[in-house]
Parts: sequence; structure tokens; C-alpha cells
Amino acid sequence: MRLFVQITAVVAVAIVALIVLAFVLKIVLIAALIAIVVIGALAVYNLFRRRRSGAVTTYTVRR
Repeated sequence: MRLFVQITAVVAVAIVALIVLAFVLKIVLIAALIAIVVIGALAVYNLFRRRRSGAVTTYTVRR
């Protein structure tokens, strides 16, 4: 009977550990997706900002 209780306890701990790891992995994946979207948006914004600022800049010289 004692061996059965020990095996059951080990299996229960393993199941709880898997559930916790799955939850943490889900949070990490969501954070990674958010980071990818933010970095991509910043890259696109910087790309257009560089192009726009170069085209808009004009120099006038008065004599």
C-alpha cells in the first residue's frame, strides 16, 4: 500500500509540474509574440521616418 501511495504522489507532482510549466510557457510565448509585434512596428516606423525626413528636408539659401 505504501508503494502505491508513493507512486500516486510522484504522478500527482509530475502532473502539477506539467500544468505549471505549460502555464509559464504560454505566458512566455505570449510575451514573445507581443515583443515581435512591437519590434516589427518600431522597425517599420523607423523605416518610414527615415525616408520621409530625407525627402522633406529642404535647404533655402538667401542672398
